[in-house]
Amino acid sequence: MALDRALGLLDILMTEARPLRLTELAQRTGMAKSTIHRMLRVLVAHHLVHRVGMEYEPGERMGAQVPGLLRKTAAPYLFDLYEKYRSTVCVGILRGADVVYVERIHGQRSVRTPSWVTDRAPAHCTAAGKALLAHEADALLRVLPAGQALEARTARTMTTPAVLCQDLARIRAEGFALSRGEYVAGVACAAAPIVGPTGQPVAAIAIGDSVSRLDPQRAGADARRAAFAVSLALRGGSVGTRPDTS
Repeated sequence: MALDRALGLLDILMTEARPLRLTELAQRTGMAKSTIHRMLRVLVAHHLVHRVGMEYEPGERMGAQVPGLLRKTAAPYLFDLYEKYRSTVCVGILRGADVVYVERIHGQRSVRTPSWVTDRAPAHCTAAGKALLAHEADALLRVLPAGQALEARTARTMTTPAVLCQDLARIRAEGFALSRGEYVAGVACAAAPIVGPTGQPVAAIAIGDSVSRLDPQRAGADARRAAFAVSLALRGGSVGTRPDTS
């Protein structure tokens, strides 16, 4: 049945945890590209699937869904980071032009941001979002829909595509992303990408606090070590090997 095949496409996209091209979906399902394309158009229209360039990923209505293995594997490292910083630490995934926080640890004194309530924030001005955008070939296409512009959340938000691209290049070189008051004035955040079994970033670990409390470079290095450890664990490495957060 058509419904069974459409649900099969959704299952593949959710399991893979990275965007897939039409050709890849055809190879995995054995269906004709034209058939898959028709199904994807319907799924996109209902926000169950999101299209980024020539690739497809779970849509906004699937944003709360994430492979359980990711949460389970990342949890010990999030606790380690929280014990060290006593700041908000979280795991975020890309969904459309936003980053969706699927796991979070915080204390009563943690800095509150709009994403505290909604669990999502614009990818272009958050550390977790930029950590993942930096490794996407169509990063600007994801955050710059046709006819729109980058939204300025604060006076520090990067709204010029060229400036954002320069920052993404720096992130690729250093291995972690920083946001200094770009999403919420006075709030700093550092994040690093978690790489899945296929070698593609699937999520990001982030540490956030007030600008006065958080040392971005130190937090960025710790987030990078934690993300690397989670990446190894997801690939079948030693789950017991914790990052050095002393």
